[in-house]
Amino acid sequence: MHNQESRIRRVAQIKAVIDNGLCRVGPGLDSRQKADSVLIGNASRSVALSDGVVQLCRSDHPNEAVLLLMALAGSVVGLRWVLGGPEAAQRAEILLREMGEPAEPALWPAERLLRRAEEAGLPAADLEKVLTLGRFPMLAGRSGLPWSHVFKENSEAGTDCATVLDLVCRLMDHALQGLASRWPGNFELLS
Repeated sequence: MHNQESRIRRVAQIKAVIDNGLCRVGPGLDSRQKADSVLIGNASRSVALSDGVVQLCRSDHPNEAVLLLMALAGSVVGLRWVLGGPEAAQRAEILLREMGEPAEPALWPAERLLRRAEEAGLPAADLEKVLTLGRFPMLAGRSGLPWSHVFKENSEAGTDCATVLDLVCRLMDHALQGLASRWPGNFELLS
């Protein structure tokens, strides 16, 4: 439990740094800059999604939190992908177009997520772990009500809160690093 609380505190700390940093850079933003629009939007979404994951883990629902974790991975990869090359404006336009389309059944196709993560310089291991956990939400944790346990299909345990929260911390660190690279000196995290 102690490690879970320290991970939750870490997420809260990162969220506060992002919030404070955006307050500092906000007055200098230009609403016509699509790349900054995507960065700010994805940062905002990442903060909200990480909060949702924390709340589900506090209630011991890690498998349900995985869906939000996958959305968080998509937001963070999008943020970092826009920053990952000289064509930030074009990448921002692509992401904005994709965000306006109906969600695909798999939400974020694994191949696209991994390719963009690589292009953004993010470690594949973190995203591969998120994608691996992505198979649990529909099968795991279904034996919580009386008599559900008698069915073999409902006995998959899935993941645990520590694993999910560790990945949230890693993803939020990646988001913070991306924002710090775009606006140096405004997103400093104290150890």
